Amino acid sequence: MKRLSIVLLSLGLVGCNYPSREQADRACNEWKDRGASMAFANKSQLSYEHEKNKVVPVFSRSCKDETAENQILGKENRKIENGTWTREESDYEDWKVVKHFRY
Repeated sequence: MKRLSIVLLSLGLVGCNYPSREQADRACNEWKDRGASMAFANKSQLSYEHEKNKVVPVFSRSCKDETAENQILGKENRKIENGTWTREESDYEDWKVVKHFRY
Protein backbone atom coordinates (compact mmCIF):
# COMPACT_ATOMS: atom_id res chain seq x y z
CA MET A 1 0.00 0.00 0.00
CA LYS A 2 2.86 2.34 0.83
CA ARG A 3 4.48 1.69 -2.58
CA LEU A 4 1.21 2.44 -4.35
CA SER A 5 0.97 5.76 -2.51
CA ILE A 6 4.51 6.71 -3.52
CA VAL A 7 3.84 5.83 -7.17
CA LEU A 8 0.62 7.85 -7.25
CA LEU A 9 2.32 10.80 -5.59
CA SER A 10 5.17 10.63 -8.10
CA LEU A 11 2.74 10.65 -11.00
CA GLY A 12 1.01 13.69 -9.56
CA LEU A 13 4.27 15.59 -9.22
CA VAL A 14 5.48 14.77 -12.71
CA GLY A 15 2.17 15.68 -14.34
CA CYS A 16 1.05 14.91 -17.83
CA ASN A 17 3.59 15.28 -20.62
CA TYR A 18 2.65 15.13 -24.28
CA PRO A 19 4.94 13.37 -26.75
CA SER A 20 5.10 16.40 -29.07
CA ARG A 21 4.44 20.14 -29.20
CA GLU A 22 1.64 19.54 -31.70
CA GLN A 23 -0.19 17.19 -29.33
CA ALA A 24 0.22 19.60 -26.42
CA ASP A 25 -1.07 22.41 -28.64
CA ARG A 26 -4.06 20.32 -29.73
CA ALA A 27 -4.88 19.46 -26.09
CA CYS A 28 -4.64 23.12 -25.07
CA ASN A 29 -6.88 24.23 -27.93
CA GLU A 30 -9.47 21.58 -27.04
CA TRP A 31 -9.39 22.88 -23.45
CA LYS A 32 -9.68 26.46 -24.74
CA ASP A 33 -12.73 25.57 -26.84
CA ARG A 34 -14.51 24.23 -23.73
CA GLY A 35 -14.23 27.66 -22.09
CA ALA A 36 -16.72 30.50 -22.33
CA SER A 37 -16.86 33.22 -24.96
CA MET A 38 -18.54 36.58 -25.29
CA ALA A 39 -19.58 38.56 -28.34
CA PHE A 40 -17.75 41.87 -28.55
CA ALA A 41 -18.77 44.69 -30.91
CA ASN A 42 -15.42 45.91 -32.19
CA LYS A 43 -15.56 49.64 -32.96
CA SER A 44 -11.87 50.40 -32.50
CA GLN A 45 -10.07 52.42 -35.14
CA LEU A 46 -6.91 50.49 -34.28
CA SER A 47 -8.30 47.08 -35.20
CA TYR A 48 -7.60 45.12 -38.33
CA GLU A 49 -9.67 46.19 -41.32
CA HIS A 50 -11.65 42.91 -41.47
CA GLU A 51 -12.69 43.31 -37.81
CA LYS A 52 -13.88 46.91 -37.87
CA ASN A 53 -17.51 47.39 -36.86
CA LYS A 54 -18.08 43.65 -36.54
CA VAL A 55 -18.98 41.42 -33.67
CA VAL A 56 -15.98 39.27 -32.77
CA PRO A 57 -15.76 36.53 -30.15
CA VAL A 58 -13.67 37.02 -27.02
CA PHE A 59 -12.61 33.74 -25.42
CA SER A 60 -12.12 33.14 -21.70
CA ARG A 61 -9.16 30.82 -22.31
CA SER A 62 -5.98 31.13 -24.35
CA CYS A 63 -2.89 29.09 -25.13
CA LYS A 64 0.63 30.54 -25.08
CA ASP A 65 3.56 28.51 -26.36
CA GLU A 66 6.70 28.71 -24.25
CA THR A 67 9.14 26.86 -26.49
CA ALA A 68 12.14 27.43 -24.21
CA GLU A 69 10.29 25.67 -21.39
CA ASN A 70 8.77 22.94 -23.61
CA GLN A 71 5.26 23.80 -22.52
CA ILE A 72 2.11 25.57 -23.57
CA LEU A 73 0.47 27.67 -20.89
CA GLY A 74 -3.29 27.52 -20.54
CA LYS A 75 -4.47 30.96 -19.39
CA GLU A 76 -7.94 31.85 -18.22
CA ASN A 77 -9.78 35.12 -17.66
CA ARG A 78 -12.43 34.63 -14.97
CA LYS A 79 -14.18 37.89 -15.91
CA ILE A 80 -14.91 36.53 -19.38
CA GLU A 81 -15.77 33.14 -17.89
CA ASN A 82 -18.46 34.63 -15.63
CA GLY A 83 -19.67 37.28 -18.11
CA THR A 84 -18.49 40.44 -16.30
CA TRP A 85 -15.67 41.38 -18.73
CA THR A 86 -15.72 44.74 -20.51
CA ARG A 87 -13.25 46.10 -23.02
CA GLU A 88 -12.86 49.31 -21.02
CA GLU A 89 -11.82 47.46 -17.87
CA SER A 90 -9.75 44.81 -19.63
CA ASP A 91 -6.38 44.20 -17.98
CA TYR A 92 -3.47 41.88 -18.71
CA GLU A 93 -3.46 40.86 -15.04
CA ASP A 94 -6.94 39.35 -15.45
CA TRP A 95 -5.30 36.42 -17.26
CA LYS A 96 -3.99 33.68 -14.94
CA VAL A 97 -2.08 30.53 -15.82
CA VAL A 98 -4.29 27.64 -14.77
CA LYS A 99 -2.90 24.72 -16.83
CA HIS A 100 0.45 23.53 -18.17
CA PHE A 101 0.59 21.40 -21.30
CA ARG A 102 4.17 20.09 -21.19
CA TYR A 103 5.86 18.32 -24.09
